[in-house]
Amino acid sequence: MPAYPEAQHVRLRYVENPAYEEVVAGKRLCDRLTASAKEVVSVDFDAWGNWWHGLVGFEILAIDDEKIVRAGGFGSSGVTGEPGPHPLAGYFK
Repeated sequence: MPAYPEAQHVRLRYVENPAYEEVVAGKRLCDRLTASAKEVVSVDFDAWGNWWHGLVGFEILAIDDEKIVRAGGFGSSGVTGEPGPHPLAGYFK
């Protein structure tokens, strides 16, 4: 039995730079996104940083205007290759 049976994980990539990815977990998240059959979704972030340090951190709050219901599980961020600045970094220049 999984540690967090209600948590469903999805992997998201940024349209602007698909080398970056985010994995987020939420209740029925995978079911909801599969049912929508969309290839591109909008994601609401809470991001923090400043002009000096740039992007410091962020959290994914909602996908397609529907809040993520936390159900345990894990999230992660990753990057492949040498992609350049993070897609959210431009908000803190």
